[in-house]
Amino acid sequence: MIAKHVFLTKQARLDLRQTTDGYKKEGGTILTRRWVAAVEVALRHRSANAKTGSTRYSVALKLDRLRFWPIEGFPHLAFYVEHEERIDVGRVLHTKRDIPAWMGSAE
Repeated sequence: MIAKHVFLTKQARLDLRQTTDGYKKEGGTILTRRWVAAVEVALRHRSANAKTGSTRYSVALKLDRLRFWPIEGFPHLAFYVEHEERIDVGRVLHTKRDIPAWMGSAE
Protein backbone atom coordinates (compact mmCIF):
# COMPACT_ATOMS: atom_id res chain seq x y z
CA MET A 1 0.00 0.00 0.00
CA ILE A 2 1.29 3.45 -0.90
CA ALA A 3 1.21 6.08 1.83
CA LYS A 4 -0.66 9.28 1.07
CA HIS A 5 0.38 12.76 2.08
CA VAL A 6 -1.45 13.95 5.21
CA PHE A 7 -2.49 17.60 4.99
CA LEU A 8 -3.47 19.45 8.18
CA THR A 9 -6.04 22.18 7.61
CA LYS A 10 -5.63 25.53 9.32
CA GLN A 11 -8.24 24.49 11.89
CA ALA A 12 -6.52 21.15 12.58
CA ARG A 13 -3.19 22.95 13.11
CA LEU A 14 -4.92 25.33 15.52
CA ASP A 15 -6.54 22.41 17.38
CA LEU A 16 -3.15 20.71 17.70
CA ARG A 17 -1.39 23.88 18.83
CA GLN A 18 -4.01 24.60 21.50
CA THR A 19 -3.94 21.02 22.78
CA THR A 20 -0.14 20.95 22.81
CA ASP A 21 -0.08 24.22 24.78
CA GLY A 22 -2.59 22.77 27.24
CA TYR A 23 -0.54 19.63 27.78
CA LYS A 24 2.60 21.73 28.19
CA LYS A 25 0.92 23.75 30.97
CA GLU A 26 -0.67 20.67 32.55
CA GLY A 27 2.16 18.16 32.44
CA GLY A 28 5.29 19.83 31.17
CA THR A 29 7.80 18.49 28.71
CA ILE A 30 7.26 14.76 29.22
CA LEU A 31 3.49 14.86 28.65
CA THR A 32 3.94 17.20 25.69
CA ARG A 33 6.47 14.86 24.08
CA ARG A 34 4.13 11.90 24.59
CA TRP A 35 1.29 13.87 22.98
CA VAL A 36 3.36 14.93 19.97
CA ALA A 37 4.66 11.37 19.47
CA ALA A 38 1.12 9.95 19.69
CA VAL A 39 -0.14 12.45 17.10
CA GLU A 40 2.74 11.58 14.77
CA VAL A 41 2.00 7.85 15.08
CA ALA A 42 -1.71 8.43 14.40
CA LEU A 43 -1.01 10.55 11.33
CA ARG A 44 1.53 8.08 9.95
CA HIS A 45 -1.01 5.30 10.43
CA ARG A 46 -3.68 7.36 8.62
CA SER A 47 -1.27 7.98 5.78
CA ALA A 48 -0.96 4.25 5.08
CA ASN A 49 -4.36 3.02 6.33
CA ALA A 50 -6.94 5.75 5.72
CA LYS A 51 -9.86 3.38 5.23
CA THR A 52 -9.53 1.87 8.72
CA GLY A 53 -10.87 4.96 10.49
CA SER A 54 -14.40 4.96 11.86
CA THR A 55 -17.26 6.55 9.89
CA ARG A 56 -19.44 6.90 12.99
CA TYR A 57 -19.89 10.69 12.70
CA SER A 58 -20.24 10.81 8.91
CA VAL A 59 -23.98 10.08 9.01
CA ALA A 60 -24.80 12.50 11.84
CA LEU A 61 -22.81 15.27 10.18
CA LYS A 62 -23.89 14.37 6.62
CA LEU A 63 -20.29 14.23 5.47
CA ASP A 64 -20.00 11.12 3.31
CA ARG A 65 -16.29 10.40 3.56
CA LEU A 66 -15.59 11.72 7.04
CA ARG A 67 -13.64 9.33 9.25
CA PHE A 68 -11.85 9.61 12.56
CA TRP A 69 -9.02 7.90 14.36
CA PRO A 70 -8.21 8.10 18.08
CA ILE A 71 -4.91 9.51 19.29
CA GLU A 72 -3.64 6.56 21.33
CA GLY A 73 -3.19 7.28 25.02
CA PHE A 74 -5.09 10.59 24.82
CA PRO A 75 -8.80 11.48 24.74
CA HIS A 76 -8.64 13.05 21.28
CA LEU A 77 -9.91 12.11 17.83
CA ALA A 78 -8.40 13.15 14.48
CA PHE A 79 -11.14 13.75 11.87
CA TYR A 80 -10.16 13.38 8.24
CA VAL A 81 -11.33 12.85 4.67
CA GLU A 82 -9.44 10.65 2.25
CA HIS A 83 -8.94 11.90 -1.29
CA GLU A 84 -7.33 10.11 -4.22
CA GLU A 85 -3.87 11.53 -3.58
CA ARG A 86 -3.97 12.85 0.00
CA ILE A 87 -5.70 12.84 3.35
CA ASP A 88 -7.10 16.07 4.78
CA VAL A 89 -7.23 16.26 8.58
CA GLY A 90 -9.92 18.80 9.40
CA ARG A 91 -10.08 18.74 13.20
CA VAL A 92 -8.44 17.15 16.22
CA LEU A 93 -10.98 17.24 19.05
CA HIS A 94 -11.25 16.07 22.65
CA THR A 95 -13.72 13.21 23.06
CA LYS A 96 -15.69 15.16 25.70
CA ARG A 97 -16.57 17.87 23.19
CA ASP A 98 -19.91 18.04 21.43
CA ILE A 99 -18.37 16.63 18.24
CA PRO A 100 -21.19 17.58 15.82
CA ALA A 101 -21.23 21.16 17.14
CA TRP A 102 -17.45 21.53 16.99
CA MET A 103 -17.22 19.98 13.53
CA GLY A 104 -19.79 22.49 12.36
CA SER A 105 -17.62 25.32 13.65
CA ALA A 106 -14.71 24.35 11.37
CA GLU A 107 -13.72 26.72 8.63
